[in-house]
Amino acid sequence: VDVLRGDDDLMGAEALFGRLSDALARARESNELSEAEYVDIVYPTWFRSLDDVRAPFDSVFTGRGGHQLVLAEAVTAVLPDPFAGLLAAGRVDDYAARQAGFLRAFLEPSFAAALSRSRSDDERMRMLDGIWRRTAELIAADPHAVAPAYRLAAVRIQRV
Repeated sequence: VDVLRGDDDLMGAEALFGRLSDALARARESNELSEAEYVDIVYPTWFRSLDDVRAPFDSVFTGRGGHQLVLAEAVTAVLPDPFAGLLAAGRVDDYAARQAGFLRAFLEPSFAAALSRSRSDDERMRMLDGIWRRTAELIAADPHAVAPAYRLAAVRIQRV
């Protein structure tokens, strides 16, 4: 299962990632992040189209044991916002914290690697805490605008 880039080149959470980009830009503008750190921060993600997912299976490759991998099934779906219940219940701050926490869970290691080694571990952690706090604040300011609907591809690969 992977996030899918649709025919419109969107994956369904652009606004959510936009709030994170805004938080990073504000950290740069306030000189919390240096220009070099800001430039070095990357989102280690790549969203494939359904054609991209299918492409490796267009040609047949036979392994040493005589087996082949084939794409047996490719199904697309939209995953509704997993935190929508919090928003529906009016728990905007909890909603924003969960969304920012989700982003933090998979992006923080690459963000931390971009921070200057001249910073202490405590300083790096404070910096990252501030970025995620600011991201949550920006999400909370207009939570309905960032509610993601992730496009997904679920594939089943079979060895024949």
